[in-house]
Amino acid sequence: MKTKEDLKRDLDEMISLKKVKREEVERMKQEVIDLNNKINENYKKLEHMKRYENIQVSDHAIVRWMERKHGINFDTIREEILTERILKNIIEIKEDGTYERRVVKNGVIVTFL
Repeated sequence: MKTKEDLKRDLDEMISLKKVKREEVERMKQEVIDLNNKINENYKKLEHMKRYENIQVSDHAIVRWMERKHGINFDTIREEILTERILKNIIEIKEDGTYERRVVKNGVIVTFL
């Protein structure tokens, strides 16, 4: 049978061990929080990468690049596409359609066939 002093010593050891274990638990909780934060950061990075992995170049960007990088004058090209004769035909007919290979929708030449 244990003596009173043995029981007190055991009790003190258990209290000390309990304190150490609580500290370990708090440290582990913080580790879990840190891991969750890292996981969330990685998810965000992956989503960002997915959004931009198949990035495309718009026709507008190509046109602007050609204008600025290669000095192509698109006003001249517009004048070749929309001649006075074509403009006169579009104004006279006043509806969407195809005019000498130019497709018009809502008053805009949208493509050239």
